[in-house]
Amino acid sequence: MRYQRNTIAMAAMLTVMMVGMTACGAQQSTNTATNASAKVKQANTPVVMKDDVGHKVTIPANPTRVLAPFLEDELVTLGIKPVAQLALGQDVQSSLQTQLKNVPILDMSSGLDPEKVLSFNPDLILLNNTALATGNKYAQLAKIAPTYVFKYGAQDWRQTLLTMGKMFHKTNKAKQAIQNYDQEAQDASAKIHKAIGNKTVAVLWVDGKSIYIVTKDWFSGQVLYGDMGLTPPKVADVSGDNGFPPISMEKIPSMHADYIFLVSDSKSAANWVVDDPVWKSLPAVQAGHSYMVSYGNWVQTSGVIANTQTIKDALADLTK
Repeated sequence: MRYQRNTIAMAAMLTVMMVGMTACGAQQSTNTATNASAKVKQANTPVVMKDDVGHKVTIPANPTRVLAPFLEDELVTLGIKPVAQLALGQDVQSSLQTQLKNVPILDMSSGLDPEKVLSFNPDLILLNNTALATGNKYAQLAKIAPTYVFKYGAQDWRQTLLTMGKMFHKTNKAKQAIQNYDQEAQDASAKIHKAIGNKTVAVLWVDGKSIYIVTKDWFSGQVLYGDMGLTPPKVADVSGDNGFPPISMEKIPSMHADYIFLVSDSKSAANWVVDDPVWKSLPAVQAGHSYMVSYGNWVQTSGVIANTQTIKDALADLTK
């Protein structure tokens, strides 16, 4: 009799537990469905934002034809293919050609032409600096599509990516991309410091018959000296808008750089530098510590994709 009562009591308890678990599961399913519905609703909602120069811009829900010259790296990082890609004549962004294969070209060798922009029928325009929206240019572009202007899009690529993440309801993806990038920079930095210590690393950009120093505030300078903590020659340790101060061949020895990255859009374009007796006499060159690197990711653009390639280049060369 006692056994029968215990069995009945246990069965009743199990029934209560099963009912509770079913109710809990139903509640979880309801919450999941509600959250999913909220995300869908959010993604289908326009976002009103103020750009870096004070324009109130309504970002359309789910834009599919985004034009963002100089910001293609950020778009691709967020999983968005632009309606067109920047080019200066035949000079495309080489670091992004895998991701931008078959994307039409927007030639900006003569500036940003509103008529060319119109031909791509964009539903959103993003400009990475105020120079692209001077005079009546902004008004012309804004008539074509909502236009958002960044003040320092390339120089502050992390904030630019986060802002674009907010625009496209991809904030978490933007944050994760930055986190992954920072970890890669940190790991590479540790390996490079183990290999070369605090020896100085210079980045020189050859453009035509001129040579420029890439400083710590721009492009690969941000990557090497900021993200990776490498040591610049004293002359390269400068700040401000003049991110590419010129330097003559005769003054390069005064940099006393232990390692030199020479940036050029082709080896032939830099022949006049590497064939010069002054260059050949540099201790870094004689020690085999000078490296030719691509213009595309070193001085043409910034972002997770380009900067990650710069990290890989530096790691490969400085740990040989």
